[in-house]
Amino acid sequence: MSQLTDPLDPEKFPEDEGWTTPAWQVSDLEAGTMSSSVFTGLRAGWYQVAVRAMEGVSAADMQELLDAYADMRGAEQRVKDAEAGLTSAGLNAAAAEKLRQIREALQTWQTASEAEQAAAWARYLALIDNSTEIPELLEAWEADGYEEGDAKEAYDAAVDALTMSQARAEAEAEKAAADEALPLAIEKYE
Repeated sequence: MSQLTDPLDPEKFPEDEGWTTPAWQVSDLEAGTMSSSVFTGLRAGWYQVAVRAMEGVSAADMQELLDAYADMRGAEQRVKDAEAGLTSAGLNAAAAEKLRQIREALQTWQTASEAEQAAAWARYLALIDNSTEIPELLEAWEADGYEEGDAKEAYDAAVDALTMSQARAEAEAEKAAADEALPLAIEKYE
């Protein structure tokens, strides 16, 4: 079955010459019919249609196959997304989001009521991986009245380095998990 939906060999069938991966569409399982289907989303043009009888196959069997195919395509997309997460742009975006969360947690702690300060500080510490260096730098910056200067620059540099390190570690872990999941999804489909 995978031969019907696997991407075409790009050397034999280049996309820039109009070749596209075969698409397969099954009968309308949701409507409970196993003998008809309506093609949707097609551009105007000529098409070659192949029909393959699948005798002795139930709607449940077909749904299982379709689910396995969807899982495989999802696993392939997860690998692509994980690869994108390891690019400079992906890492910078992830680090920027982590930096935003840390700044928000710091601001929440600074403006929290006395009863809420302990929980707000714990959230801040969790976001900075319970670093001991960063709170010390924060204390030095606080002693400077949170003004621009060397203390703020040292704090910002440490937080920037931490967020990039966190982003890289998470991206590498996601890539490893995606790479591990893909062969299992392919095996289940084939």
